[in-house]
Amino acid sequence: MRSLLFLVYCFAALAADNLTQRGDNQRTAVNQAETQLTQQSVHTRFGKLWTLFSDAKIMAQPLYVSAMKSDTCPAGCNTVIFASIKGTVYAYKADQKPATDNDTLVWAKYLGDPCDGGDDIDAWATDDPWWGILGTPVIDPANRLLYVVAWNKDNNFRLYTLDLQNGQVKKGAVLVQGSVNVNGKTIPFMAGTVQTRKQRTALLLDHGLLYAGFGGDTSGMAGWLFVYDAGTLALKTVCPEAPTEESGCRVQDLSPMRTVRISPDGQRTIRQGAQQIRKQPGETSL
Repeated sequence: MRSLLFLVYCFAALAADNLTQRGDNQRTAVNQAETQLTQQSVHTRFGKLWTLFSDAKIMAQPLYVSAMKSDTCPAGCNTVIFASIKGTVYAYKADQKPATDNDTLVWAKYLGDPCDGGDDIDAWATDDPWWGILGTPVIDPANRLLYVVAWNKDNNFRLYTLDLQNGQVKKGAVLVQGSVNVNGKTIPFMAGTVQTRKQRTALLLDHGLLYAGFGGDTSGMAGWLFVYDAGTLALKTVCPEAPTEESGCRVQDLSPMRTVRISPDGQRTIRQGAQQIRKQPGETSL
């Protein structure tokens, strides 16, 4: 299957790095350094530049790293990075029009056979034959790493860190697994259960912790939030949708969890539609 990413242009040389969903951990989508965009410039210079090859549709938000050094660009080149629902992460030169499918490819990494799409979870997803990578990855520029979750054919989720230098796996695959205690009952994640929602939540990196949100499954949980040590990928804690003091989390309801963000006062916020559930820093082991 072939899918195409459409790029737009308006003063691309001044573009800010976009390392996480909507540009920052507050998910504001605001570029505070923007000084060039006006109604006139957008009207006259904003539009399709070209297309880039992907092996399937792109559901996750593309990311952008300026002057990214890699094996292909040792001196650094502006790079756009995106992931496909077939489970491939691509990095392309952002400023060069391709003449072929791969002449501007910086690197690509396939993360295993993806979970098959189907109407058992999404009756409207008629053009989604796979659900490999749906949640937007996140980039750690200081350590030159990209974090991504892939949903594989065996119905398991796996967490990876990829090296921005060449796209190779730096750490992982870490099987996403854990359990919570709710009302005295231990409930495991994805152990003998079937996922009932896609993993759409973007990854979030904050103060050395990596947050990964997941939808509900047939265990009865409507959603899960996993928190990992970003350096080691060791699991720090798991938050369920129906927390108690035993579970160590006080997040109310993650179904369908679409956004994890950090507010200016340091609170972690789970957004469910119009509802937001806040957790004060230090309230739990998060």
